[in-house]
Amino acid sequence: MATARKTSKDNQLNSRDRIIKAAAKVFIRSGYVSNLDMIAKEAGVVRRTVFNQFKNKEELFRTVIQFLTEEQIYSHFKIVEGVNFRDSLTSFAREYLDFILKPQSIHSHRLSVMEVHKHPDLALLVYERGIGHLQMKLGEMFKKEIAAGRLQKFDTDLAAARFLSGVIGSSRQRALLGLGVDSPKVRAAAVKAAVDEFVRGNAP
Repeated sequence: MATARKTSKDNQLNSRDRIIKAAAKVFIRSGYVSNLDMIAKEAGVVRRTVFNQFKNKEELFRTVIQFLTEEQIYSHFKIVEGVNFRDSLTSFAREYLDFILKPQSIHSHRLSVMEVHKHPDLALLVYERGIGHLQMKLGEMFKKEIAAGRLQKFDTDLAAARFLSGVIGSSRQRALLGLGVDSPKVRAAAVKAAVDEFVRGNAP
């Protein structure tokens, strides 16, 4: 009996996960106007299964946005410990720029811009668990360097925001407009320029 209950629960979790991932594809492809029949078809389930997991499209959309935000941020960015500050900052910046220029990231950003502003509480969640989280982690790294005397004192939150903006430059805007994605060589040069400027400007 216990095994049967566990199997049923696992099946429900698998269905929920499949629906979320399918819904992400559909919302990215067609926007919020997508209907649950489209999502059910993409997930390979019947419409009733979607309603068993989510009470309506809005709840599913919110879950998808949260899923995309957390999957993108938490699974990709780590502060490298045990290396010098410049190397750690360079590694972080390189991963960040490479990630935001991936097709999935560009599509997710478009979806957020088009739809999330209609849901203020969801917009706050996207910010706090997305770029806000990255800025916090970067700010923590800066504070450690300041405490160790390797950087002068400054507003770490503001510096983190400015640094990330400097890394992005106009790269994401061009990608969003369909004007192409920067080559690895161009990205490497952008990262080096941003890191050099930051280190030079904040050396003790």
